[in-house]
Amino acid sequence: MNSCKYKILCGTSCALVAWFFLQSTVASEFERVNRYSLHELTAESNQVDLLSTVIETRFPPFVETVGTAIDYVLHRSGYRHVTTENFESTLELPLPESHRSIGPVDVRTAVRTIVGQTWKLYEDAGKRILWFQKAGLDSEQVIQPPVDASETKVQSNSKDSNIFESDVAPTSWHLQSSLTLRENLENWAQLSDWSLDWRSRHDYAITHPSTFSGTLVDAVGSLLMHYRNAPVPLVGKFFSGNSVLVIEPSNSP
Repeated sequence: MNSCKYKILCGTSCALVAWFFLQSTVASEFERVNRYSLHELTAESNQVDLLSTVIETRFPPFVETVGTAIDYVLHRSGYRHVTTENFESTLELPLPESHRSIGPVDVRTAVRTIVGQTWKLYEDAGKRILWFQKAGLDSEQVIQPPVDASETKVQSNSKDSNIFESDVAPTSWHLQSSLTLRENLENWAQLSDWSLDWRSRHDYAITHPSTFSGTLVDAVGSLLMHYRNAPVPLVGKFFSGNSVLVIEPSNSP
């Protein structure tokens, strides 16, 4: 009889321990909303993976090209698109009528659909940027090693721009693949106590790190020479009066 009571007592104790353990585990993972409902204390999947957010959209009349459609889809997604050199012409293509209504699909699929199967989507979740390159192309082929810094000087098509030559000893300028072209130039300008005025709606992904030697003028000129054959070449203008570096398309007035 005593043995039976002992077994019952042990069984009850184990059950209570298990119940308290379960409650503590549930309490750490869930929040009680009401008497019968618990809310899991985890982020939604689309909050963790922003491009997995499901959308359904019909583009308004002003969205006429692939580029404006990408911008429209990415609006409020937290991501932005940066342009690789060989992708520029695709952005100017007219948006097909079959693409004027998209969804319900996630943002990632929507952007891939708009661009087409010829291009492969690349993402940088840390910088929240995305870009495209030809399917099957090695990522390092998107941005080839820049030309030697000593071969070129910065371009200017403005009579009002005051191009300066620094008296400071040559400096090393590092092009980081984790940053876009604009972000790299912002860093370079800050290192020289200059400000960057970016006047192009296009930015470029950098997938091949490089190092330049010389003045800031030399480094910027060498870097931008790489884009001289791009659909939208960029030019740098240095205004020493207020220490501003302007980057804009080379065909700007």
